[in-house]
Amino acid sequence: MKDSSIAVKLYLALALALGVIVLGVGIGLLSLQDSLTTFKGEVRSLNAAQVDILRAESHFKIQVQEWKTSMSAIAKNVELCCSMPLKETEMQLVNMLWECYWHS
Repeated sequence: MKDSSIAVKLYLALALALGVIVLGVGIGLLSLQDSLTTFKGEVRSLNAAQVDILRAESHFKIQVQEWKTSMSAIAKNVELCCSMPLKETEMQLVNMLWECYWHS
């Protein structure tokens, strides 16, 4: 009789231990799922911000290119119409600004 009561207690202890382990794993998985959902939301917002930054940068590069083209056309018109060559330092400044932008 004693042997069977010890065996029953041992099986109950084992069942309780397994139940605690399964409960802990379940709680851990739910916590992990919540963390992953939060992380996905943060990644989506960061990706959206990165897309906005790339669009703004592209738009800015286009504006700079248009500005440089306009400045070159103005310089040529000044040289042609007024017989006044644009100072070399002014053109160097324009080119320096352009190079600084593209190499930064």
